Amino acid sequence: MGPKRKQPLQKPSSSKSRKGRSPTDLSVPTPPSDLSAISTNAEDDLSWAITKRNAGARIDQYELVGEHNRRRETILKQSLHALLEWLPPGGRDYHAKIIRDAKTDYEIWKHFESVCCHLAAPSRSTMKFFEQPMNFDEPSSGPQDNMTDHARVVADTITDPQARVPEFPQTLARRDDHRCVITGHMSFDRWREIGGPDDSAANLVGAHIISFAYASWKTPVSSPFQYRLRRNIHTNVYKVVKTRRSNAWVMLYESFPTLERVIHSTSINHPSNGITLRHDLHTFFGGFKLAFQATGQPHEYHVRVFGDVSHYALKDFLDPITLGNAASDEEGIALPDPALLDCHYRIANILHASGMGETVEKLMREWDDLKQGPGCHGLREDGKTDVETFLSAGLWDCVNG
Repeated sequence: MGPKRKQPLQKPSSSKSRKGRSPTDLSVPTPPSDLSAISTNAEDDLSWAITKRNAGARIDQYELVGEHNRRRETILKQSLHALLEWLPPGGRDYHAKIIRDAKTDYEIWKHFESVCCHLAAPSRSTMKFFEQPMNFDEPSSGPQDNMTDHARVVADTITDPQARVPEFPQTLARRDDHRCVITGHMSFDRWREIGGPDDSAANLVGAHIISFAYASWKTPVSSPFQYRLRRNIHTNVYKVVKTRRSNAWVMLYESFPTLERVIHSTSINHPSNGITLRHDLHTFFGGFKLAFQATGQPHEYHVRVFGDVSHYALKDFLDPITLGNAASDEEGIALPDPALLDCHYRIANILHASGMGETVEKLMREWDDLKQGPGCHGLREDGKTDVETFLSAGLWDCVNG
């Protein structure tokens, strides 16, 4: 039996649902043409059209030189065009001006690499992304030289790594009525607690909207390979790890200006950055293959899917969905912040349209293979380890070029 609160998903048609809206269309949407309601950087339409046209022309002028010289170059053009299409006002303008004013193709490629390293990868990845090899011989600057001061300010807000706390999913569960907000499945724990009612149950997860990896990390020296990679690792490890995170936060804030007032490293576990999902849907959500698109009504969203997500997994819900609060007023649990869900939705579209999502997945698989393959436990004593292969498998080494 399907969840009580939901109705089976109907095929898209011209008919209207009982809410006066058409049943969900799971196709990839087109970029929004209007200004974002949550942005504080409203641009003049004509000014933006000119900036976008000039930046787009500069992207199209870029000449490929080969991935052996410039990594991931084959997806550069579609990736930068996707930024101009999908980022909100303020963020899109920031990237467009850097691209437009680039004097050489190499500068454009370096900015593209910064986007891959500081926006696409940390958003898409899990903790293992931050545990990859680093170049400890060079200080890591911000994604662009003009972001250094901003990066320093952001770095001051990053203290100790945050920990996963049981209160986070527990708080989300109370707010979301112990149900997946998409399908309505009740959590197994709650189902057993109230005596196994005539209702569908499933494994549920309290999902972070902005990845938990932004605010948590392990000390890289725990790996024998990384410990022996550089002898001066102890003196530089904290600086490099902290700089990585500040650079990621800076790129996030530059691309989504509203977020600097919404979320920081220390608030990563705030309920406004969380949502309760069925386990398989959490996997899709974390991989940016599922996202929430605002309808314009308060806390109401269309569920959008990308890539190879099975429509069968989403067959038991009615679209659009409205996020509510089942907790008592006294608890004052915040609903998922619309700005964070909008950020996640836009990044999902950028990763899908550009191919950056598949590129990050490929590099993560390569890194896993290297860690688990022959010789993964350390550098060879004879000095014949292919260190370049280890380094090139990780996205973070590209920051230092």
